[in-house]
Amino acid sequence: MMKTKHVRFAVIGLVLVCTLAAWAKPLSPGSKSKLIAAGEPGWSQWRGPRRDGVSDETNLLASWPEGGPKVLWTAGGLGKGWSSPVFSKDAIYITGDVGKELHVFALTLDGKPKWKSVNGKAWEKPYGGARASCTYDDGRVFVFNAHARLACLNAEDGKELWAVDTAAKYGVAKRVFGHSESPLIDGDGVIVTPGGTKGLMVRFDKKTGKELWVTKPAPEEAANYCSAILAELGGKRQIITCGSRHAFGVDAKNGKVLWAFRHGIKKSMSAAIPILHDDLMFISNSSREKGFSYCLRIDTAAGKVTKVWDSKFANTHGSVITVGGKIYGSSRRNILGWACLDFVSGKIDYSTEKLLLGSSIYADGRLYCLAQSGRMALMKPTEKGFEITGEFALAKDKKDAWAHPVILGGRLYLRFGGNLHCYSIQKK
Repeated sequence: MMKTKHVRFAVIGLVLVCTLAAWAKPLSPGSKSKLIAAGEPGWSQWRGPRRDGVSDETNLLASWPEGGPKVLWTAGGLGKGWSSPVFSKDAIYITGDVGKELHVFALTLDGKPKWKSVNGKAWEKPYGGARASCTYDDGRVFVFNAHARLACLNAEDGKELWAVDTAAKYGVAKRVFGHSESPLIDGDGVIVTPGGTKGLMVRFDKKTGKELWVTKPAPEEAANYCSAILAELGGKRQIITCGSRHAFGVDAKNGKVLWAFRHGIKKSMSAAIPILHDDLMFISNSSREKGFSYCLRIDTAAGKVTKVWDSKFANTHGSVITVGGKIYGSSRRNILGWACLDFVSGKIDYSTEKLLLGSSIYADGRLYCLAQSGRMALMKPTEKGFEITGEFALAKDKKDAWAHPVILGGRLYLRFGGNLHCYSIQKK
C-alpha cells in the first residue's frame, strides 16, 4: 500500500514538472515585435486601436485655457464604474453597475441615450462598480462582466445574441477584485482569460459563442486584472497577458502557450497591460508584497526569453505608454508620481509629484493624464521633464477617478462615476 502511494505521488510530481517545463518553452526565432491593430476604425476597444494607449489624432490644442477645454456635452445616469467608452461609426458603448445589475449603455455621438442592456450581476465589493470596457466589432458589442460572464450584444438594439458563463464552464474561482479584462477580437474569434482549473484562456467564435480553442491550465495559475494584447512576436501571431503567476504568450491559432515568465512574487497584482518596444516587453506589478516592474527581452535569434532589468517603478490600474523608446506612466509606493523611463536600460530619466497616481493616453506629442484625485492634466514630455500646459478638476478631492481617457475625432472623453464628459480639443 505504501509503495503504491509513493508511485502515485511520483507520477503527480512528474506531471507538474512536465507542465511547468512546457510553460517555460522558448519562443521560436523570428522578427521583432509588432502590435496588431483592431479591424475596426477609431476607438473600438480599450486603450485604442493597438491597445497601447496611443492615439493617432493630430492638430490638437497645445494648451488649455483656465478651467480646461470646452465641454460639448455630459451624459449622466451611466451607473457606477470605471470602464471607458468605446466607439462604432455612429455610437458610444459604456458599462455601469445599476442596482444589482451590470448595464451596457449605447449613446449617440452627441451623448443621447440609444439603448441599454444587461449582462448579469453587478460587482458589489470590494470597490463596487463596472470594471472592463466593451469591445465593438462588426455590428456586435462584447462585454466581460466582473463575474466572468462573456456576452455578445447586437450593436443596433442591445439584444443579447449569445453568452457564456466562463466561471461555471472553466472552473473559475472568484477574484478578489472581480474580473477586469476587456475582450480581445482576433479575426473570427473573441478571446478572454477566465483563469480556471479547466481552462486558462479561451477563444470563442465571435458570431456563435462556440469554443474554438482553450489553453490548458497550469499549476497555481489564475486570471489577474489586466487585458491581453495581440502582437506578432518571435514570428508568431500571439496573445500576451499576465496571470497570477506568469506573464505569458499564447499562439493565436491554437491556444498553446509559447512562452512564460514567472513573476518574482507570490501574490501578484498585475492590472497594467503589457507594452512592447522592438524585442523588449515591459510589465508592471503593484503587489503590496513587492511592487515592481520588469523588462523581458524576446531573443528571436536564440529563441529564449530573459529578464533584462527590473525597477521600483510600480504602476497599478493606469497602465503605461511607450513612445520613442521611452516609458511614461504613474507609480506608487516606491516612486511616487509620473515618471519617464528608458525602455532599454530601465533608468528613470525624470519624475514629478505634481500629479500622482492615475491613467493616461498619448496624442499629438502630449500626455493626457487623469489622476485618481480627479485632476486632469495636459503634459508635454521633454528631455528634462514634464511640462504641464493645461489642467482642470474633473472631480475634486477624490481617490477613484480610475477610468482611462479617450481621444477620438478631436474630442476628449472622460468618465467619472455615472457621467461621461465630452470636451473639444481640436485646433480651430
